[in-house]
Amino acid sequence: MVEGATFCKDCGAPLEATGPIARDLGMRPVIAFVLSVVPGLGHVYQRHPWRGIGWFFGVMIAYGASPPLGFLLHLICAANAAVYATMHKGGTMPGGRGVRGANPAAPVNFRI
Repeated sequence: MVEGATFCKDCGAPLEATGPIARDLGMRPVIAFVLSVVPGLGHVYQRHPWRGIGWFFGVMIAYGASPPLGFLLHLICAANAAVYATMHKGGTMPGGRGVRGANPAAPVNFRI
């Protein structure tokens, strides 16, 4: 066992010694989702201000065009903030691939 390890190097399972106090306090998907009450704020929380500004104006324009469309886009914005935080935490995507995905046969990860 490696000193200071929080996950098993073979299977990726959390080690018993890790708890709420010992875990990484980096980007949290739930916080990003909740902050997206203001469209784009979840992305700004993740240190992506331009992405947040784009979402803010996109959602506001959608609300102006059609409130149901704006609400739908608002939910997509919040979900995107949460998923983006999850996928980019630690520099890997679920399944252990790198953020860019070196496997050409892997599905393309479209980001807004």
